[in-house]
Amino acid sequence: MEQVEKFLELAVIVLLGSMLTLAGLEAPGLAGWLLAPVLLFGIRPLAVMLALPGSGLSARSQAYLAWFGVKGVASINYAAIAIGAGVLSAGEESLVFWTIAACVIVSVVVHGVSAEAVTRRTIAVPQGSGARY
Repeated sequence: MEQVEKFLELAVIVLLGSMLTLAGLEAPGLAGWLLAPVLLFGIRPLAVMLALPGSGLSARSQAYLAWFGVKGVASINYAAIAIGAGVLSAGEESLVFWTIAACVIVSVVVHGVSAEAVTRRTIAVPQGSGARY
């Protein structure tokens, strides 16, 4: 079942990439694009760290979870539900969707670039095990 989830997540990312336009990338404005680092470097790690005390996880494991956290792709589903429910005006629909898209795009790039280094620093892999992340 996890493989199906990963495949569908990949499909959502590919579809998002296929929808990108210059107008779409401009829709969130500066505030929308600045929301991405606030979420990535502040809100999400803080929320995860507040949820983990007493979990029995090591500090390194908590740091790993705080960085990679929950998946942002779910936000696209939430936007689709709100847009499908018709509770937003056309302008709000565009702003919400493209702001979420901006955050997901930044997350995919930043986490993709940092994945190996963060994993190497936070997850102990036995020397000489040949294990890959």
